Amino acid sequence: MEEKIKEYIDNYGYSEGQLVGYQGGYPIISLSIPDCLDVKCLSQRELDKIVRNAELVEGRKLGVGLNFRRTAYVRIQNNCIIVSGYVTIIDRVLEEISKKCN
Repeated sequence: MEEKIKEYIDNYGYSEGQLVGYQGGYPIISLSIPDCLDVKCLSQRELDKIVRNAELVEGRKLGVGLNFRRTAYVRIQNNCIIVSGYVTIIDRVLEEISKKCN
């Protein structure tokens, strides 16, 4: 998991990241938001849409369809993004956030 966190830091420009814990067997990752990423442009509703889309797409890719429903979440607190879910869902969520906020 530490390799993935380093990958997120390198690919998306987060200043630091850490594994906070696990929820339902899925990792919870906290990433510090860099100055170049304006996440205030996204409301919680938009973040929820990003997560739901990621769950559907990755579920189809893995052949489990709707089994990923409500297994992931993303929150923005203070100066951190807190994201939890299956690793490929986290990948897609962070990619979409970086696309929309850059």
